[in-house]
Parts: sequence; structure tokens; C-alpha cells
Amino acid sequence: PLAGRVALAAVQRLLTALAPTQTRGPGRGRLLAPDGRYEHAPLIVLTLPAADISFLCATAAALGHPGLNPDMAELVDGHAERLGSGHRQTDRTELISPLARLAGLLDLASTDDTRLLTAPLRATPPGTDCTLSDAEEDAYARTADRINHMWAHGSGIDRYLY
Repeated sequence: PLAGRVALAAVQRLLTALAPTQTRGPGRGRLLAPDGRYEHAPLIVLTLPAADISFLCATAAALGHPGLNPDMAELVDGHAERLGSGHRQTDRTELISPLARLAGLLDLASTDDTRLLTAPLRATPPGTDCTLSDAEEDAYARTADRINHMWAHGSGIDRYLY
């Protein structure tokens, strides 16, 4: 996946699609609990090119593989060290792990919960609040737990945000 900058192009396309979803700018509605009791962290439904997600998965697997070409491993380790906090050693695993977790989130398998949530999220016009039903609220909680386990390793503090 690394040859010919194919993976880089795929990552750039994914970044272009994902970047606007990472801030709550003007005109974006809120995701509300039933009766509008409180606001949830946003949940955004995107359709992304499967090939790009596959390249991201393959790239994470290749860069994290123990048998990675030593020159390539040294290059990746060097980037990991530069991206580290400076207070502790950062290795290739810490650089590649978020990439692999992101690939998993972008390739989240559809469940009854995600299908239940997708309908109102897609049906809500941009800039309009989406108020979940009781069943959708329960589906949101289970989906947020699932996402949290994948992204934050089940951190209770991170889950509190959702």
C-alpha cells in the first residue's frame, strides 16, 4: 500500500472528508436526548470510499508489522520520536495504533443500533437539531460505548464525554 504514494493519496482523501466533521461550526445542529433534556456529543454519518479505508487498514498493518523492512522501520520510528511528547519515548506502535483504530472506526460494522441511528441523522437537515427517540437514545449509548472501546480503549473518562 505504500508504493507510488497510493496510501498517502487515500489518507488525503479521507482527511478532506473527515476534517469538516471535527469542529462544530455555525449551521450544524445538535444531537439531543429525548425531549431535549441534554445534548450528546455529535455523531456524524459519512459514506467514505471503501478502497480508501482498505488502504488505511493495509497501511497500518504494513507499518506495524514486526517484519517491516528495517530501513522503513527506522524511518517510522524516527517520525514517532519526533511526534512524541518529549517526556517519554514514543515508538512505532504508538504512532501506528491510532491509525489502526481510526481505520476500525471508519469501517465500523453496521448493527441494528447504527442502522437505527443512521435514519434520523441522515433525515435531519443541516443546521437543524436532531432529537432522539427513547430507542434511538439507547442505540446511541451502545454505539458510543462501542466507539469508545475502539478509540479510547474503554476509558471511563472518555466515555463520560458521550
